[in-house]
Amino acid sequence: MSFPILSDPGHRVIDAYGIRDPDYNGQKFEGIPHPSVYIIDKNGRVAWAKVEFDYKERPTDDDIRSALKILGMNGSQ
Repeated sequence: MSFPILSDPGHRVIDAYGIRDPDYNGQKFEGIPHPSVYIIDKNGRVAWAKVEFDYKERPTDDDIRSALKILGMNGSQ
């Protein structure tokens, strides 16, 4: 892979972003995040975020493409 992968065994990152799904607290797989997509700009700032609270819902490709277009990014940044 040509990009870093985040491992978050202590749930610190998902807790910092407020995306831990409380339905899994105390379960075998505690620390499951809500489905989320973030667009990070060149300065490391979250420029766009979409968080779904229903695990069956996911941000669509069109949602992401529209956000990239609005932000003036072409997807290769």
